[in-house]
Amino acid sequence: MNDIIEQAKSVLLSFMNEMNLWEVKYKKLYKEDDVKYMIPAREDLRNIYLKWLTNKERKTGRLAGPSVGYPPEYDTATEVIDTVEKISINKLVIYTDSEQIKGFNERFRYTLKRVNNEWRIGKKETFSDFKEKWVNLVF
Repeated sequence: MNDIIEQAKSVLLSFMNEMNLWEVKYKKLYKEDDVKYMIPAREDLRNIYLKWLTNKERKTGRLAGPSVGYPPEYDTATEVIDTVEKISINKLVIYTDSEQIKGFNERFRYTLKRVNNEWRIGKKETFSDFKEKWVNLVF
């Protein structure tokens, strides 16, 4: 079971690293000309999604209009894995804690599913203190 958990954690961290590289790259390029780089940004992002996310339609979110911010949303230096919850043999939830801005902590949970013997990320949520519940985030 530990191997399965380590594989899922590795998938999440690899996804986060690729997203960070994408964000940093396109933040710099968007400063030059965001219109010029919109199509390549979308294509690069689509490839990341195909590699790491579950195959489902995502009508909204970053893929619809590739955007980047600062600091990057995905950063394994500031977002660390806290706990892993086994839902079933093919489904895990990984909880992370993030402190992108000093003194401001955010908690996330990622739902991963094993599809064709590969772990894929299906959903990202954040805990809303205001609503006192987990709310969906778009990729």
